[in-house]
Amino acid sequence: MKAQLTVRWKPTDPNRTGKPWFLMRLYVQSDNSSGYIPDQVLVLEEPGQPMTLQADIYTNSGCEPDQGCEWTVPMELELQPNAAEGSVDVEWKVTAEARAEGTSTLPKGFTVQVSEQ
Repeated sequence: MKAQLTVRWKPTDPNRTGKPWFLMRLYVQSDNSSGYIPDQVLVLEEPGQPMTLQADIYTNSGCEPDQGCEWTVPMELELQPNAAEGSVDVEWKVTAEARAEGTSTLPKGFTVQVSEQ
């Protein structure tokens, strides 16, 4: 899975010198493991300019073809507390890829779905 964010900082006062940080944290929860991917932190240095955060996550969930399985990865976004007044626009894109080991054909009913809650 790949999570990519494009972040634009729009301070109310463009002359303000503060450069707040923006954080992306991903929590990995699967049958075989739990934990988190190291935080991705972006210092919002250029007001109005797009900046990118990206995280790649790999897992071997051990799902069986005749059983449904789910891999949940909560994403937490945080702007530095007490940052200068303004707004942050966030565009996000998540892509997922899966494969079936031990076969050259796709198992019947095999699907991959990415959703937000």
